[in-house]
This record gives sequence, C-alpha cells and structure tokens, in this order.
Amino acid sequence: MSTDSPKGRLPRLSAGVLDQLLSSGSNFLGMIAAARMLSKDEFGAYALAIATYMVALGFCRSLCAEALLVRIGSGDHDNRDRASRAATDALLLGAIAAPFLLGVAALAEGPTSGAFLALGLTLPLLLLQDNLRYGAFARSTPRRAVTSDATWVCLQLAFYTALHLLGHATALTMVLAWAGAGTVAGLFQLRFDDVGLRFGSAFTWLRQNIDLGGRYAADYACGAGVGQIASYVLVGVAGVSAVGALRGAQTAFGPVNVLTAGAYIALVPEGKRIAQNSAKKLTRMCVIVAVTMSFASAAMYLFLWVLNADQGRLILGESWGAARQVLLPVGLASMAGSVFAGASTGIRSLEAAKELLRTRIFTTPIALVVPAFAAWRWGLIGAAWGIAASVWWNNFWWWRSYGQAVRRFTREHAVVDRVEAVQD
Repeated sequence: MSTDSPKGRLPRLSAGVLDQLLSSGSNFLGMIAAARMLSKDEFGAYALAIATYMVALGFCRSLCAEALLVRIGSGDHDNRDRASRAATDALLLGAIAAPFLLGVAALAEGPTSGAFLALGLTLPLLLLQDNLRYGAFARSTPRRAVTSDATWVCLQLAFYTALHLLGHATALTMVLAWAGAGTVAGLFQLRFDDVGLRFGSAFTWLRQNIDLGGRYAADYACGAGVGQIASYVLVGVAGVSAVGALRGAQTAFGPVNVLTAGAYIALVPEGKRIAQNSAKKLTRMCVIVAVTMSFASAAMYLFLWVLNADQGRLILGESWGAARQVLLPVGLASMAGSVFAGASTGIRSLEAAKELLRTRIFTTPIALVVPAFAAWRWGLIGAAWGIAASVWWNNFWWWRSYGQAVRRFTREHAVVDRVEAVQD
C-alpha cells in the first residue's frame, strides 16, 4: 500500500500531532508553572523571554527548517545530508543571536536581566533541537522527534519540581529549567539521530534555499515577528505585568495552539503530496483544518469563560485575574489564527512564497499599527482587541492569496501536462 494513501498518511499525521503536543506542551507547561510560581513582574519577564525565543525560532524555521518539509530529498542518504546541513546552520544562527540576548541581559534590570541571560546561554542548542525535529519529519522518521520532545518534557517536569521544593523559582531559574531541558533533548537527538554537524559547509543549506527561506523569513518578520513587537510596545506603555496578563490569556488557549501547530508541521508535506494529484483535495483539506481548529478555539473559550476565580487560579495563579479581562479578544484572535492556519498550510504546500510577501503589503501595517495604537490608547484591553481585529483582517487577504496560489499552480501543471502529452 502506498504511504500516500489515506491509511499511509494517518500514522504520519498522528505522530505530527503527538510530537507537537509534546513540543508545544513544554512551552505550555512552562507558562502555566511560571504563572503559578512567580510574581506578576517575574512572570512578565519570563513571558518576554519566551516571546523573544519564539521570534528567534520563527526566523530559524523560515531560513532553515521549512525547506526540509516542502523540498523532499531523493533518498535516505540525501535526506540525512540535508538534515545535517540544516541543523548546522540552525545552530550557527543561534550562536549569532545569543550575544545580542546577553547584551540585553547586561543592560536590563531586575528579573528581565536574569531571564535573558538564561535564554542567551541556551538559544543555539534550542534552535538545533527544533531543526532536528523538522528533519525527522522530512525523513519520515517522526518517532525520533517524539522521543526528543518527550525527553524535554520529562526533564522539564523534574527541574520544575526541584525548583518548587527548594523554593528557588525566579524568572532566571524558570527559563533555565525550561531551556536546559531543551538543550539536553537536542543533544540527545543529535547523538542518536544519525545526523552529524558539518561546520565545514556552514550556511550552504541556507544559501541553497534562500529563494524560499528568504521569502519565508521576510513573511515571518512582517507577520508573527510584528506581533511580538507589540509585546515590547506593551511593556513601554503598560509595564511588564501587562505582558504577563496577555501572555497568560494566550497560554490558556495553549491546547488549541498545540493542535494547530501539530497539524501544520505534519500537513505541509502531506499537502504537497496531495496537490500533485488534485488541487481541489488540497483546498478541502485546508478548509477542514480551518473549520475544525476554529471550533476548537470557540470550545476552549467557553470552557475558560465558565471557570470561577478559584478554578482559574489553578491554571494561571496570580495572573488569572488580569488574564480573564482579555479572554474574549484573545479567544477571537485564537479563532482567527485557526482559520489562518488552513490558508497558511495550503500556501506553504504549494511553495507559494511570492504570494506570502505580496499579501504582507495589506496585512503588515494593520498588524503593527492597530495593536500598538490600541495599547497606547487603552492599555492591556486595547492591545488584546487590537490583536484580534488585525488577525481577522489578515484572514481575508490570506485566503485570497491561497486562491491565487491554487490558480497559478493549476495553470503551471496544465502546461506541463500538455507538454508531456505532445512528447508522448
């Protein structure tokens, strides 16, 4: 039976969701534990460090990892070579970014300094671990990624338990526990994954795929990166505790984000295979992703809405009171992100990087200006509603972009089919 049949896809998709459950689960677990164990200012510093990590991770995935999913190698040896070169470049990108984080740690004061110090020391190996995950999926060996992320979660639980028992939980130690577990998991996977580092060919993978990675990186800078900038704006306008409140509410929707991200990492290579047979089937898959995930976001909001104060504090600790104020706009933003995930999966499956950048002309100004202005004018509440409004505005343009990508893909394949028919 072909592995491209529906029955062949199911194990890969299941492994993708399970791995993302573990991967995002480590971040979700960290946010929940930090919200319960830290003061508001300490939690805000922790959340700011994690937001910064997500920015670095997004750029690294764009430049190194995503090409592994959409440009499949010709065999196991070729795929292992590609994974090795991509992992090396990811590690080097982390090494380049780390001094900047350490500089922030030297200039900042209070808990923010410690949080960025811990992140700066561990970032290169964290990016390596994530890139090896993508390489495992590209090689159709998702169990290796699952093992790595399971190691991360288990070590993280052990470290958090030790901090709780010793009473030494701070922004510094919490980031160090989370990131330290990730670095060990990355080294573990590197050792047992048959993928070595190749410093002699540094940045060759990045250069060879810059046509795709460069556009993805620019798209990320205009999209998710801009969203993270709003966190820094909110710090200046409303303080670190406001960032903690917004991140706390977003963390409460973590299970939905886990499902969305898990579906994405598994469905992009699957979508590429499906598109070769039928663009209509790809569209059907993207719509199913959007509808299913948006319903999951709505259900999560209803669950959180009915919680009383004591139940909410079991999840987010001291941050629950402030986070509850923005549950509705954050829930609407989560639904919009779920709808967006369907279009994004299709666009990336079609390698339509040009369409991504064209769409950013209409989405980036709104994504940057609306949340920033709303945060300046109305503080935490305004920032949350500004983010929700901008994400829904963006959805219209993303689905429009997907439609254009499908039409272009269909035209190109029709030309190829006619040429092959003439040659035959």
